[in-house]
Amino acid sequence: MAFSSLSAQNLSKKAKEKIDQEVSEMARVMDLDDTQKAKVLELKTQQILARKLLRDNVEKGTDQFKEAKSKINQEFRGGFKEVCTRDQLKKWRKHQKAKK
Repeated sequence: MAFSSLSAQNLSKKAKEKIDQEVSEMARVMDLDDTQKAKVLELKTQQILARKLLRDNVEKGTDQFKEAKSKINQEFRGGFKEVCTRDQLKKWRKHQKAKK
């Protein structure tokens, strides 16, 4: 990801717990192996850090903010698709739809 220079140390304890919880849910639902889980954890952490940096530096609601947030999310999805198999992604999408 483009934001790989950001450090997880910049996250609050609450944010880290939320990321861990979400990645654990992903691992359970998608049957991720340890390597995949570690990669997804890194992707998710970088996504959250990038969003925090964006919120701290760009006015929320502006076109610049929306474009940057969209790019951050696209980068996460791209990395997520590289890490997970097609079947795992289907399991996650099905799980997400069921939660709504």
